[in-house]
Amino acid sequence: MPSLPLNDEAIYRHQLIRMQELTDTFKGEIWMSNFTIRVELHGANGADYILLHEKMAQQGLTDIVVDDSGRRYKMSPGEYNFQGIATIEQVMTSARVATSQTNRNWAIMVSEASKRIWEGLPFA
Repeated sequence: MPSLPLNDEAIYRHQLIRMQELTDTFKGEIWMSNFTIRVELHGANGADYILLHEKMAQQGLTDIVVDDSGRRYKMSPGEYNFQGIATIEQVMTSARVATSQTNRNWAIMVSEASKRIWEGLPFA
């Protein structure tokens, strides 16, 4: 470790400790990931999907995707996006928590991608 002034060294050590904690939490898999979440509520009506949308937002899951130039697009109904540091299992858990609050039978699929492309989605 380079010799740093005391305050900088303390900060450096704290950052190393924090990175180790994150590494332990995510079992060494730390990176920003893109997830697409598809939810189907069986026998649902519009009000059920409005409730789902609110509950997904509370879990940090959105129906907006952003392209490389910063343009925002609205995803298809029942599709959600998460971009961040998480495992696919953690994203599934968040979607399950939200979806279970609709009191409907449901199906969820979560996929992780290194790159996504879309066409025909409306601007958000």
